[in-house]
Amino acid sequence: EEVGKLHILVCSAESLPNTDRTGKTDAYVRTEVGSHVKKTTVISSLDPVWNSAFVVEERVDSMHKIELSVYDDDVGMDELIGTVTVDVQAVVTAENKTIQDSFVLMKDGKEVQGKHGKTSKLTVQLRFVNDSGAMGAEWFNGAFRKCFRTFRGTIEKLAFDSLDGTLKGLKIPYVELVLDKLSLGNRSPWFMHIDVLPTRSDQDIQLQCRLRWVSDSDMVLRIQAKTSVLTATVAVEHLEIEFPAWIQLKIQSGQSMLTDFNMMAMGEPKVRFRVAVGEKGDYSTKMLPGVEEAIDLAIKTALRGVLVAPNQIKVHLADVERKHRDENENAVGRLCIKVLEGSGLPKMDTIGSIDPYAVVGVKSPQTSQHVQNPKKTKTIKQNVNPKWNEYLEFYVLDEKKDRVVVDVFDEDIGSKDDKVGTVEVAVSRFANKPGWAEAW
Repeated sequence: EEVGKLHILVCSAESLPNTDRTGKTDAYVRTEVGSHVKKTTVISSLDPVWNSAFVVEERVDSMHKIELSVYDDDVGMDELIGTVTVDVQAVVTAENKTIQDSFVLMKDGKEVQGKHGKTSKLTVQLRFVNDSGAMGAEWFNGAFRKCFRTFRGTIEKLAFDSLDGTLKGLKIPYVELVLDKLSLGNRSPWFMHIDVLPTRSDQDIQLQCRLRWVSDSDMVLRIQAKTSVLTATVAVEHLEIEFPAWIQLKIQSGQSMLTDFNMMAMGEPKVRFRVAVGEKGDYSTKMLPGVEEAIDLAIKTALRGVLVAPNQIKVHLADVERKHRDENENAVGRLCIKVLEGSGLPKMDTIGSIDPYAVVGVKSPQTSQHVQNPKKTKTIKQNVNPKWNEYLEFYVLDEKKDRVVVDVFDEDIGSKDDKVGTVEVAVSRFANKPGWAEAW
């Protein structure tokens, strides 16, 4: 994962369709990277040339996507002609971290056809420039990602309790907000511009840095919103949090084991997000006036209450590690599972398709046949043939009697997720056999 700035040059388009019955298409390009949005000028042509340059001033990482959408400027509502989506990772790995190409415009999963039946294309140049402060942070971020998996649940509970209490305490006229669900997903924060501060002990490491967290597709933040006009589920998406941070790491004397992680924000966090209203995001935010502003206030207030100095997050990792170790001290081995794909899943929604994810675990007679420490894959939106390609590990207590359990669910907003089906496979099918075995 790399962090830096993105330079975008929107060059031209060719063979755009004429979307107006009278006159030519009034074309412009809307670029979107995270919360950064820019527009080119409007040019009345089916082969417009813009040569408009933008720099994404906010730092982006290799997990972002670049969305370039061509619109026809119309009175009332602009019409989407087509879109090009490029992964920042593709730019990062390109020669000289630069891509210049003509991309085919897509709309509704199909190539856009323009004048004379030719395929419509958009020519752009994309260049990624590394943040010089981020490169020195590679080792620390890699180490933190491993630790984050261990104590993510602790941070998640703290975040839930803080936001839940904040929402209940908000006094906003005509608006009532109730926290429904909060899951942080799998992406850990990213630390930039790290400076090591002097301390009196080599077991006490203190850092000053800048923290940035961008939610992934597995992050779930759902809030029930009620006004005099409407009651609906509000899903917070594309959440970004950034702030200057002080971090303290404590290491056990004589060992390299990390025992404590303490963190404090040294300034007000910057918060950005989008909201989707309704089970399928089919309502306008205008139908819930004031709700988006109320959620923004609630998130900032919750962060201030637990994180902004003099408040701080404290995690005693030794306790977390000990609990994890005690749960698995009787294990006879580990089981490695690759969750590859599903095929031919049923459409569970009246409108739309299915948003499937899998929950995998191992149940054993030693745990009264309860599934221990189940793990969830990411959600694949609107796909009856999802491809997860995720790697999971589990402890096995009895290789002859333990069973792998895989439940597939359809993720729903505003209601309980529907179970699609379950697969159970005996661990003995794989025990003491070399290589990977395919199932099921």
